[in-house]
Amino acid sequence: IAAYEAALTVYTKDGYPAEWAATQTKIGNACSGLFTAGKAKNLGKAIAAYEAALTVYTKDGYPDFWATAQSNLGLAWSALSTGDKAENLGNAIAAYEASLTVHAKNASPAVWAETQYNLGVAWQNLPTEDIAESVRKAVAAHEAALTVYTKGTYPAEWSAAQNSLGSAWATLPAEDKAENLKKAIAAFEAALTVRTKDAYPADWADTQYNLGTAWANLGNEGNAGNLINAAAAYQSALGVYSAGAFPQSRCKAEANLSWIQLLAKDLAGALATASRAAKEGIVDLPTEVNHAHALLLSCRTDEAKAIYLKHVGKRIGGVAWEQVVMQDFDALEKDGIVSPEFSKVRELLEQAAAKKQLSGEPTPANSVRP
Repeated sequence: IAAYEAALTVYTKDGYPAEWAATQTKIGNACSGLFTAGKAKNLGKAIAAYEAALTVYTKDGYPDFWATAQSNLGLAWSALSTGDKAENLGNAIAAYEASLTVHAKNASPAVWAETQYNLGVAWQNLPTEDIAESVRKAVAAHEAALTVYTKGTYPAEWSAAQNSLGSAWATLPAEDKAENLKKAIAAFEAALTVRTKDAYPADWADTQYNLGTAWANLGNEGNAGNLINAAAAYQSALGVYSAGAFPQSRCKAEANLSWIQLLAKDLAGALATASRAAKEGIVDLPTEVNHAHALLLSCRTDEAKAIYLKHVGKRIGGVAWEQVVMQDFDALEKDGIVSPEFSKVRELLEQAAAKKQLSGEPTPANSVRP
């Protein structure tokens, strides 16, 4: 980067516009790939450099360079974690769509497909009130990319696009949710034909986790096998998600797995999963609440109540712990899992929460529920 910046003392915009723009592009590429503690600052520099290059690389004068700079600009905006996320991704989408006006499918199929894939990811992650419309655009972009990214020619890209397509189908809010989830499952299973555990262990685990979530959201109405499939996928992911290398992913997978095991009435499995997390030193409220449920349903009432009371006043994803417990009881009862202790714990938690509120104790920080 220092060398490129030194070059700009000679390659001025007025004297050497083409060389100046090329050097700005190189600075942008270097800053985008610089993974340091100041990543956001580096991405800001990259964005400024690409935008500077685009003052010379016009669509009419340098169409290919212009389109490439737009695509790179989109990547930088997409990766920027500071500022307004919606604005950043909106800028990324505009840049990708600009690039596609030059990098057409028939002229540059691989570049076109890569930009469609990136566009799909940006649409899927865009915070917006009209989530359905954004996700539909994500689906369309991923499906477009897959017209070029075939399994035989671009296996890694094809599997990544299948995984992203599955995620889009899984999050699409629509009337026929079950049909969308089945499409998501098909896409995840397709991705896993390339994303094998031996070749791509981390990607394999991520897709297994996504697959488990899709099966879980499909529910057990009419087919108890859905929960079995969900549990199997989460178990697979946990085979890679070690506590040391993937602590956050492991927490989410263990919380989801233990909840699915509860719904499947596999109390021994839920206890084993939650107990393992505790032994690993993972203090995760979503797994803790499932641990308490499993103990309660296993008639280990005193142990369960100790956990329920221990976390009163804490929050999971912005929701009070005691409210989460009660919501879980409602969900379990809806699935035919009942206990006479539920009403007693509800009363116990209401009393404990009221007492804590009167005491004026501060509310602990949030824990995020998967």
